[in-house]
Amino acid sequence: NVSALLDRGFITLEDEDYEKADGIFEEVLNQNPRCAKAYMGKLLAYYEIKNANDFAKIIVEEIFLDRKNTKTLEPEFDVNLVTRERYIGEGTLEDVVFEEITKAFKEEYLTCLDFLEKYNPELDYVEEYCKLNDNDYKESVDYKLYARYLKYVTDEDKESFDYKKLIGKVVKDETEKEEKRVNDLITKYKSKISLENINKTIDDANKKIKDEVDKNGIVDFDSLEKEYKSKLSKWKVEFDEINNAYEAECERTKTHWPEVREERIKKWEAECERIQKEYDEYQKEVNEVNEQNNKLKDAYNKQLAAYNTEITNIETQIQTLMERKGKLSIFKKKEKEEIDNNINILSNRKFNINKPTLNLKPIPNKRPVELPPKPEYSETPIMPEKPEMPSRPKRDYINNIDIEMIYIDEFIIKKIVSEQVKNKIKVSRVELLDDDHIKFGHYHGENLTWRVLKRNNNKVLIITNKVIDVIPYNKEWGDITWSECTLRKYLNNDFINTSFSSSIIKQIETVTLKNPDNKILGTKGGPDTQDRVFCLSMDEAETYFKDDNDRVAKPTDYAISRAKEDKLKSFLDDKTGGGKYWLRTPGSGQYYAALVRGSGNADFSGNYVVSASGGIRPALWLRLDY
Repeated sequence: NVSALLDRGFITLEDEDYEKADGIFEEVLNQNPRCAKAYMGKLLAYYEIKNANDFAKIIVEEIFLDRKNTKTLEPEFDVNLVTRERYIGEGTLEDVVFEEITKAFKEEYLTCLDFLEKYNPELDYVEEYCKLNDNDYKESVDYKLYARYLKYVTDEDKESFDYKKLIGKVVKDETEKEEKRVNDLITKYKSKISLENINKTIDDANKKIKDEVDKNGIVDFDSLEKEYKSKLSKWKVEFDEINNAYEAECERTKTHWPEVREERIKKWEAECERIQKEYDEYQKEVNEVNEQNNKLKDAYNKQLAAYNTEITNIETQIQTLMERKGKLSIFKKKEKEEIDNNINILSNRKFNINKPTLNLKPIPNKRPVELPPKPEYSETPIMPEKPEMPSRPKRDYINNIDIEMIYIDEFIIKKIVSEQVKNKIKVSRVELLDDDHIKFGHYHGENLTWRVLKRNNNKVLIITNKVIDVIPYNKEWGDITWSECTLRKYLNNDFINTSFSSSIIKQIETVTLKNPDNKILGTKGGPDTQDRVFCLSMDEAETYFKDDNDRVAKPTDYAISRAKEDKLKSFLDDKTGGGKYWLRTPGSGQYYAALVRGSGNADFSGNYVVSASGGIRPALWLRLDY
């Protein structure tokens, strides 16, 4: 009877009538409470599983198939390079777009092959599976059913429910299926990420751009190509000049190393001596100011004591008159009027006595003594640091075309034109955010927001909201002014050409800048200059900002990454989080440039021009009616 009931119970499981099957297995246990098969039958009914084979499949699915690894299939060519060589928008697209195109031509797929191939058939995954279903598994129904099955199972019964063997077979089958699925995916993806596919995408995009340009008459390609070749020729001359000078210096260093080494050491010693002398003069000035201030404080204290004595005396007289008036009867009107008159006289006298003020002379801005790094004394030649080379010019073909238009292949559109990428693409039009802020341009991964400092009819003087980079005022030691420094050259060439579209560059005014001497220290400011992008002067920094707090500018992530680790503390202010940025006014010597510190304090002394902790907040005049 038990055997027949067991058969009937397992048939009912196959029919998926799990509640009825559970009742049949319960009837078996009423007759034989030690029947292992009945406990297994109840466990399958509890999980609503038809048979042991299905249970093995579910265990594999739960334990293995949800643990897939992500694999990446990459093209067998450099997508970035192919795109740059052939893409018509090279001059306008930022690196982030090329990176996204590269990502788009890579394919990711999920696979559980690693897990399946590492499967250990000796482990009892049924028991592990039961444990996974409930944190308090020892009290759970499924655990108790399985525990009793294990307690009463015979070797004969184990043959019917040998989950190690069943799971091993399922894993083998699943591994074969997974290998076929993965191979099919790779075959399919390889076709999609082929060189032929990306070339077709670029051809279609280029055609669409050209058609759009021709239709709207936006660009004359022949003129642009001629202009590009002219720029390329000038770039090559400049590149060769800088490179030849560098190579000549390297050769001189190799062949005349002792003399070069001596020159470097003497130059360093002279600079250290100059800085120390400057600092001694500064300390002398501080001592003189402190001495004068102490005298002013002594005089002030005497004046204040006399003032307090006189005020107290007047107040005492007023109080006496008030008391006297209070004692007079209502018939003493004339005497009361006389007392009131005397009180008014005393009150006016008190009001007209000026309280002394203390006007101390300001302590000069303290400049930290930053000595240049000492040249290394070496028996073998130390080559000079390679100069920053001018950037190769790029073609600029699609300034006024919506960036989304170029991604005409549906596959590229889905993968690339995400909000994240759109936000990182250069802002090619001026956006007025509010009365005091404008958004346009792009610099190393961030769109640029500008603060309006001054309005002049249709033009505005603006400065970046943040400190956007850390760059030396000048790359080499020596007497320097704004007109000759490498920072001016960088801002008016590399920066302007890589950060703005050509339509915006047309809106940037060329202005004549006055470069006055340092009004505190007398250092020469140099000749007037004609610039499109520039740093503010000391006078402008004091005029266009209300106070130190208003001058504070936080740095971008890129600027922080550019500050050398040992100079980061000098660059960033702990309290404000602001970054230090250059002014074009000279500092305490021609080797120095003034700057605004992270605290917002305008520092007339400044830092030496090759300092690795000076940031930039570019400024420019922009026409809004272009």
